[in-house]
Amino acid sequence: MTATLETTEAPSLLNVGQEQGEREDAIRADLWARRLVWQQQQQQHKEKTIQKEEVPEVPECPPLIKKTVKKENVRHYTNKETTFKKSEITQKLPKGILGKKTRTEQSQVAQMKKSSAAVSKLLPMRLGLGKVADVGGGEVKGHTRFAAAYKSGAIQRWLRVDQNGSRPDVAFASPVATIPINVVLPLCFEGLRECTHPLCLLARRGAQRLLLEHPRASAEVPSFLSTLIPPLRLALASKNRHVTNAAITQVGNLAKIAGPALLDHLDKILLPLGRHAFGSPLSKRVQHTLHEIESNIPDSRPKIKAKIPSYE
Repeated sequence: MTATLETTEAPSLLNVGQEQGEREDAIRADLWARRLVWQQQQQQHKEKTIQKEEVPEVPECPPLIKKTVKKENVRHYTNKETTFKKSEITQKLPKGILGKKTRTEQSQVAQMKKSSAAVSKLLPMRLGLGKVADVGGGEVKGHTRFAAAYKSGAIQRWLRVDQNGSRPDVAFASPVATIPINVVLPLCFEGLRECTHPLCLLARRGAQRLLLEHPRASAEVPSFLSTLIPPLRLALASKNRHVTNAAITQVGNLAKIAGPALLDHLDKILLPLGRHAFGSPLSKRVQHTLHEIESNIPDSRPKIKAKIPSYE
């Protein structure tokens, strides 16, 4: 019995050992196959990332000889030698070249907007238009009788803003000879203190044009000088440099038109003028105006020297 058992158990043990060996070989082969597949996937992934990081060469844009033609949302750039589409250039470019703006480009655009906004605010002041915030604002703000007359429509019957030239100017809305200068000129002198558009432009240029172009100015202005001096003095004492500059200009125009009739009112004008005669950005304008007063009004030099001792 023992012999028969040994002979029957031996082959079974051998079969088990062979089966285990075959299983191990199969597992080992499967692992190697999976490893090869994994290595291939890693290699393909690396190649894809390298292709993404590489920036394609952009062909230089040749000088255009025709206008760009927009067709099917694609711009075609034409030249004698080459023809290519903008979409072909921008198709594979990363963001920042022709796509979304980078931070530096965004900061540059912001700086340009700030500088352009600053220029747009300063330019109207240089042109005498007043504050840019009030241009086209609809409701005109003002604190003088001139502003009230403008809101009521009285000023528009005589003066209007002319936009046809390279810069805005004031034109007469009716023939200059028919304008009542004894009514309009005092209103314009009241409006010299205005700082908003179009009030300041109408008042400053309107007063200047009425004094120099009205046919009855030299005959009628001396009769109502007493109504012109108080608003003129207030404008000369203003803290706004542009208002003071406009008032100084009107003093010179009054000296030319009124002449000796202005001598009795010089004391009220010279005191605010003397504050800007020296050490001020307007000192040259004041000196020129004082010379105009002296040349157009006889016996005015003693009064000028009394109020402004340093005048020469």
